[in-house]
Amino acid sequence: MTICEGQLGIKLMKQFGNLPQIKRYADRINQAFLNIITHAIDVLEKSGQQL
Repeated sequence: MTICEGQLGIKLMKQFGNLPQIKRYADRINQAFLNIITHAIDVLEKSGQQL
């Protein structure tokens, strides 16, 4: 995943292994992961750290 030009270039790697399928709330789980990633990016930008 690449964030807008001029900002951080981020490569998202997913290695979940063998997980059971989730039959409910997939949209909520996706939103939770997106929120975690977004907050992590915000913290890195504010602290001046590089990925």
